[in-house]
Amino acid sequence: EYTLLVARKALVDVGLAAQDRQNAVDVKLFLNRIAGLQVYRQKLLFSLFMSALDDVILEAKAIGEFEGSVEDVKATSIELDGEPAVLAVDKRSGAKTFLTRVIVDRGISLEQLVHSILEDGT
Repeated sequence: EYTLLVARKALVDVGLAAQDRQNAVDVKLFLNRIAGLQVYRQKLLFSLFMSALDDVILEAKAIGEFEGSVEDVKATSIELDGEPAVLAVDKRSGAKTFLTRVIVDRGISLEQLVHSILEDGT
């Protein structure tokens, strides 16, 4: 119970537990405020956030609405295919979402192939 009280106080301190939208803060101010908290309170807030995020993701997966993922693209070369295109602009912050197309080559060069064959002896 004490942990929840500390977490609640930390949320109020950084502006996330504002009762009205007028007192809510943007991400930059939120992050600056978190930086000013004691480390144990920072850890508590991030643990609380990750727990809530995990719950949201599990719920979205359960109802088939989860599409997000992060993947590493492994290739011998990656090139832009044209210029990034703006898909959407957030009305509040002005943040833009871009579509960036890439050309991915997962092959290897002739030199790499020859070197590999000579090393392996096959």
